[in-house]
Amino acid sequence: MTTMSLKTPTKPWYKEPWPWVLILIPFTAVIMGVIMITLALESEDGLVVDDYYWKGKQINQVLERDHRASALGVDTRLTLDLIKGQVLVQVVEFNGAQPETLQIDFLHSTRSGFDRSVTLARIAPDQYQGELGELVPGRWDIQMSAGDWRVMGSLNVPHERSIRLSAEP
Repeated sequence: MTTMSLKTPTKPWYKEPWPWVLILIPFTAVIMGVIMITLALESEDGLVVDDYYWKGKQINQVLERDHRASALGVDTRLTLDLIKGQVLVQVVEFNGAQPETLQIDFLHSTRSGFDRSVTLARIAPDQYQGELGELVPGRWDIQMSAGDWRVMGSLNVPHERSIRLSAEP
């Protein structure tokens, strides 16, 4: 009589799926770590202020500009023409001599590298216009100023294209 041995053929380890699954877990962690380090080193941290003391001293000057805008009764409507890359400001109310130019700062809420400043020229009584270019989609804080006053607001591009900028009494 012969005895028959039941021997199952064994595959080498690299042909089995489970060792590869176990190797894949730490490999994925290493790749994700490299990606996160790259993003941390190449991304600008636009929300960090270098000199808190200097910023604190500037608060009083900023408040004076807001109060001056309130005293002048500044009330305007800002409209963006995203196709032409222009910004138009219509003055609704202004108690005093209107300036020849307005300065508008478009400040991206999270990325200061996208910030831009536009000078608007008067094109007609109560109307100012300037070249803006393209804005990155997202929330933008807007500061309009001329001389010793300023008004502020925020706009969500491209969903909103018009905003009222006025001094709060």
